[in-house]
Amino acid sequence: MIPTCTGERDVYQFIKACDLACSAVEKDDLPILMKFIITKLFDQALNVCRYRDMSDWEGMKLVLLDAFEPQRSTSSLQVALNSVRMRNNEDVGTYARRVEELYYKLCVASTKGKGAEPSNTIRDQLKEQTLVVFIKELIPSLKTIVKSRNPATLELAILVAKDEETELKSESDAYQYYGNNSQNRQINNSNGKNNNYNRRNNNFNNRNGLQYDQHPNFNRPDINRKEEQCHKEMTKDAVEYLIGWVTKKYRRKYPELGSTTTVLGNTCHDYTLPTRVNLMTD
Repeated sequence: MIPTCTGERDVYQFIKACDLACSAVEKDDLPILMKFIITKLFDQALNVCRYRDMSDWEGMKLVLLDAFEPQRSTSSLQVALNSVRMRNNEDVGTYARRVEELYYKLCVASTKGKGAEPSNTIRDQLKEQTLVVFIKELIPSLKTIVKSRNPATLELAILVAKDEETELKSESDAYQYYGNNSQNRQINNSNGKNNNYNRRNNNFNNRNGLQYDQHPNFNRPDINRKEEQCHKEMTKDAVEYLIGWVTKKYRRKYPELGSTTTVLGNTCHDYTLPTRVNLMTD
């Protein structure tokens, strides 16, 4: 399918399509194809070609390129082609258009004033060079696959790169979709556990129909001080018990450990825990 050409940023796509069409038909059918190609010219492109001999495609291509392409030297175009790179956020189609544009510009600059046979040889050499540059400067995830396929032409290399790009994108989308779903399930499970925990706490705190922070004893300084005092006394009793147990077990072997709590008679509390400690360490 040959697109239309107006001379505004569509010249190289038009030339590429016409090149493929001319290479696919027999030599005897080229005059009919040229008549069809001329019907695809509009606006500035049509005005440029209107009063010229358009029976030959190579001549028409040179006219279009000379009319719509700023003149650059062969050496500068060669440097531009050798330094072209596929950008990180660039798709294969955009990268391929940039490479092909440089290829066509270099062909025009290199074959200007030369005959048909030398021009064809130069174009073939430049196309092989462009194929190598195109594959070499792909992003790594695409370069490995395209290089392993060993495409024979630039067009085939572009097609393989586009197919691989589509496959990688579908795999990435699938991974992102399933990964997000798995993460959401984990978050939902975690939220469910937290909800169950909060529900149990609320049931415990709401036995009298009150929220925890609405309970009469919530945030009372006297209650908090009493709880803190009890905690300190329980910690002290635990340490005292352990000391008494160690003293009783090893007092014959290590007399320097000291006496047990029963010998000291230290019962300073008003509840029965010290008495129980005395009995257990006796």
